[in-house]
Amino acid sequence: MSIINRLRDPVWQGIGAILIFIGILVAVLLVPDARGWLMQALADLIKMLTSALPTITFLLVVLLLLWQAVLTWTLIKRNTVSKDREFKDDFQHGLIHWTCRGDWRNILDGRDYVLTVTRSDDGGFANPCRLWNDYIFEFDTKIVNNNSSWIIRASSLAQYVMLQCGQTELNPHFRLQNIWFKLDPIPISPALPLNQWFHVQIKVEGTRVVVFFPQNGKQQTIMDRPLLDPVYTPVYEMLVLPNRTWNWSPQKTGFITPEYPTGSVGFRESGFECAHFRKVRVVKI
Repeated sequence: MSIINRLRDPVWQGIGAILIFIGILVAVLLVPDARGWLMQALADLIKMLTSALPTITFLLVVLLLLWQAVLTWTLIKRNTVSKDREFKDDFQHGLIHWTCRGDWRNILDGRDYVLTVTRSDDGGFANPCRLWNDYIFEFDTKIVNNNSSWIIRASSLAQYVMLQCGQTELNPHFRLQNIWFKLDPIPISPALPLNQWFHVQIKVEGTRVVVFFPQNGKQQTIMDRPLLDPVYTPVYEMLVLPNRTWNWSPQKTGFITPEYPTGSVGFRESGFECAHFRKVRVVKI
């Protein structure tokens, strides 16, 4: 970790504050003149604060009002559905546009910020797009461990469509009121490498979902199907075992009718799955 990144880390900031406090304490205890100087400095500071109390009170009230205004603006911005036709996020300002659960962090990768997601069983979605229906969702991603999972048409963290991209296959999933259903996988060849960025573009229009990303050096179509058609769809049901591990039933369990008329985009990485994301862009169509 570079020195600049350490200075930005709250843990290292806390360690620095403790070291400064210990240094002052040692100086007071070991240097005879330091004790008298410190007491005189404290006395002068108290005198100055007493004489300037009205001014300090006024400044504190102003700072409190500004803090409340910023907090209110942040909450409104976080929960506002965008009226624009485009949403972008480079994660430079954290996760103010996202509703998420689990380990979501923006980290520095060179000069740019990227989103890292792991231990996020429920996933997360972008608030400005949660009432959108047809759009193109594009971003860069890197599979760090196991897969990179992408969410579309999310009306909540309990209801969305997930496209789970491993190195050798793309697995569509339905999440309906916290119950998971898995569809047949789509093979990917050649296999995607770990820890290497690639660009993804997902087009959602009506009930049709099209997925593009690099294959054989070109941007190729990986999936193009009416994934969200309101018809009976064969699925595999995921079972949650008593020890909270997941297991898919070995046979198709029946048919469901997916209903995802509107909803946002997002990401999900369960357990020790991990992926990075950057340059998110969503455009209405």
